Amino acid sequence: MKNKYYYSLLIFILFGFVAPFIELPNGSLIKALYNTHIYLSLAFIPLIDFNRYNNFLYENSKKFYYLIIIYGLFNILRDSVKGEILTLLGNSWVGPSFLVPLFLFWGIKKSSVYWLNKTLIFALIMGIFVQILSLLFEIKLTNIFLSSTAFAILNYDYVNKRSKVLIIIGTILSFYYFWIDEVRIEIVKLIISTLIVIFLRLKLNKTYKFFGFFLLLIPLYFVYDGIVNKRSLFIEMSDSDITITSEKELLTDTRTFLYLEIMEDLIKNDSYVFGKGPLGRYYSNYFLYNEGDSFNRIVVEVGVLQYLLKGGFIYLILVISLFYTGIKYSLKNSKSLYLRRLAFLLIFFILLSFIENVPKYSFKFVLNWILLGICLSKYYIDLKDEDIRHIVQGKKRFIQ
Repeated sequence: MKNKYYYSLLIFILFGFVAPFIELPNGSLIKALYNTHIYLSLAFIPLIDFNRYNNFLYENSKKFYYLIIIYGLFNILRDSVKGEILTLLGNSWVGPSFLVPLFLFWGIKKSSVYWLNKTLIFALIMGIFVQILSLLFEIKLTNIFLSSTAFAILNYDYVNKRSKVLIIIGTILSFYYFWIDEVRIEIVKLIISTLIVIFLRLKLNKTYKFFGFFLLLIPLYFVYDGIVNKRSLFIEMSDSDITITSEKELLTDTRTFLYLEIMEDLIKNDSYVFGKGPLGRYYSNYFLYNEGDSFNRIVVEVGVLQYLLKGGFIYLILVISLFYTGIKYSLKNSKSLYLRRLAFLLIFFILLSFIENVPKYSFKFVLNWILLGICLSKYYIDLKDEDIRHIVQGKKRFIQ
């Protein structure tokens, strides 16, 4: 199975295709069977060659990465005594979310870019197929595959003509689908990927490095401004009242009160350092008096807050430090535009984690950790764009 590691992503795609056609009630046998995809996909991660792949991982990232893995496993174990095993191991937002970093090993394999592109193109084909079914039969199907379009756009200059056509079609359909379904955050991601490709084609030398590191400082300012001055970026960008519509309205202020409630809860329970564990919940005064969700909540709609709730400041700092290390390593040392594109996408992944991007054992979340693995790979850091193009198109043999 170690040489079939790409099967892990194919399992996500297969189960993702089946999901819209079946009901998955909580506690049911069918949901328990469906959740087996979590551990089926993990079974193909090439951990058996740990020592070999360890040599390809950037030295300065190892301490952060291994601490993340150890701390994540510790968190799962510490909550295993609470008696909610099905929730702990079966809920993608809970225990399995701590296992997502294992996919970084996927990214440091020498053939990872080849299989990543193959998987993204296959996901695009599935997304186009599902969208055509929806349009022809006038039925609404959840199209999780089109979320891969933002990743595929970065590969546009490196794929063959057939794949270029599929990426263009997928991008157009993705804009249409996300606009109709009012998933604004996914539209933002498509725009971001397109702008990254255009921006890096300008070859502005050191300018893109400065710009990248500047972007990483933006959320720190707004978090400080929101906590100290009680001002909300989301309110200033919109005149809308506070409403709970998941991620449908990007500019609606459904985030400020989440920051305040999480910090208040963690400080009150003295849990801000280590968090409350995978099964940790927080008390929401807002939802106590407003319809839409339980006031005893197990998931927060903001990525960084979910990290804080489940693993505390220790886990949040470890994760951000690892991503920062990968971004810095790629922007400063990469010989290809390809890795710089991935680094910029990871920058925006971190930025969006301050308003969305809740950690979950899911296809699109796993993809970000695979990209991080590629950015931290000592093999890929030395390759030029022509080498990357040969790998993506299968013209280069792999030693690994």
